[in-house]
Amino acid sequence: MIIFLGRLESVKRGWLFCEIAKRLPQFNFYVLGQTFRESSKNAQIFDEYKNISNLHFVGHVDGEQKTQYLKDAKILVNTSIHEALPISFLEALSYGTLLVSNRNPEQLTEKFGVHVGDVLGDGFDKVDLYVHAIKYLMNDEIKMRNTAINAIKYIKNTHNVDDFIKNIRKILIEEIEKK
Repeated sequence: MIIFLGRLESVKRGWLFCEIAKRLPQFNFYVLGQTFRESSKNAQIFDEYKNISNLHFVGHVDGEQKTQYLKDAKILVNTSIHEALPISFLEALSYGTLLVSNRNPEQLTEKFGVHVGDVLGDGFDKVDLYVHAIKYLMNDEIKMRNTAINAIKYIKNTHNVDDFIKNIRKILIEEIEKK
């Protein structure tokens, strides 16, 4: 299972995920998200991809349903034209789901997946970069398993609740003392 998790808007370029699915019929692709801005225009774009047998449009997911998709997926694909550090990256990595993206915040994509490099414009000319990255990961089960284990360790060590609470308390105390 390979997932896309995000808003179905032009800045996210979800159509690239659909194009990837067309080229990799041996894998199941799931679009987790819905349209918001320019909803009818964006929905029309995705309607063109509804008949691809290995591409599934799930809609908005949250809670246990979202967690289950993240646990079951092997790869999270991100096609956004720009991105800081997406929460979806951290969520995916916490379950050992690897990344394929043209964005590489904090070098997480290259550490825990494949960074395909810059993809500008509509991205149609770079779909093969994603296709090759997915094949590369899916064809090496041992590498995927080891990378997934390291991703989980990274999240537990770097993005954990205890450290967040400690750091936010420190920040709040410093701000209070300034006043």
